[in-house]
Amino acid sequence: MLYEIILILPSTLSEQDSNQSLDKIRSVITSNNGVIKVDEVWAKKKLAYPIQHHKHGAYNRIIADMDGSVVILVNNNINLLPNIIRSLVLVKPVLTEKQLKRRATLATLAKKGVAATLAGNTSHDKISLDELDSKLDEIISHEVA
Repeated sequence: MLYEIILILPSTLSEQDSNQSLDKIRSVITSNNGVIKVDEVWAKKKLAYPIQHHKHGAYNRIIADMDGSVVILVNNNINLLPNIIRSLVLVKPVLTEKQLKRRATLATLAKKGVAATLAGNTSHDKISLDELDSKLDEIISHEVA
């Protein structure tokens, strides 16, 4: 099963120290028959609020194909590493071919502006405020009656 691991490290860490922390996590995954699919550094960003007295963090993302029991080991190792400010482990949903086609179709339609039509929003005519007031009065009178 695919898992996405998001890690925040202090932005003040040297590249060598951050790689050392990340290597420990990578080694836990690979030594337990896991396969790392994506390993990337997202960016260094200001945190929404200070975490452990850090105002900035370096975001890292790892997507790995591993067994559920390995996730517990990875999580335990993350908690033991002092250089990890915050972490999150998520299950990546595996989509069927039908779901992938549907997503691609919806993305294409959204680009063309057809998404509103699918949502039942077919009326693009503008109406005046007077017409809107009269429709509103009609709706209210039906609810009261």
